[in-house]
Amino acid sequence: QATFPIDIAIQAVNNIHPTRKVSPNKVIMGDRVLSGKSLRSLVGIIIMLLENAITHSRMPDCAPDMSIECDCDEKGFKLRITNEISSEVKVKDEARKVKEIISKITVAKKSTDMVKKDGGSGFYKVAKILTTDLGCEYELDAFFENKKNFVFSLRILRGRIFV
Repeated sequence: QATFPIDIAIQAVNNIHPTRKVSPNKVIMGDRVLSGKSLRSLVGIIIMLLENAITHSRMPDCAPDMSIECDCDEKGFKLRITNEISSEVKVKDEARKVKEIISKITVAKKSTDMVKKDGGSGFYKVAKILTTDLGCEYELDAFFENKKNFVFSLRILRGRIFV
């Protein structure tokens, strides 16, 4: 079930960042069973996204408030992670950078070449895992909401993720 990779990722991130433990509000819907290969890949993706939220929220003394919404049903897999950001984040500049990255991934869908440019982490790495490891068709989006939150959204349309 979808809650399993989320719980594993939260526990891993909290072990990595013991002074900035995340405790997101979770809304999990659907009851499809994930395949073993997709479970491992989804755990890796969620860990990356949670660590990015901790790092890029620019909240040095604590983890940002977060919510994770997941829907795992016959239509596919949807994941949305929303995290609070510090008022120190220059939203306009960061929004431009995020939009550029998402646009490159959306247009190219060949993120494996871009992973090297990104240092092997972040959105390009997520796209590489989805494309190469899972062979999925997907949609990614990321944006700032009300200058207080950052939202990452993933929708897997087709792929080998369910048993």
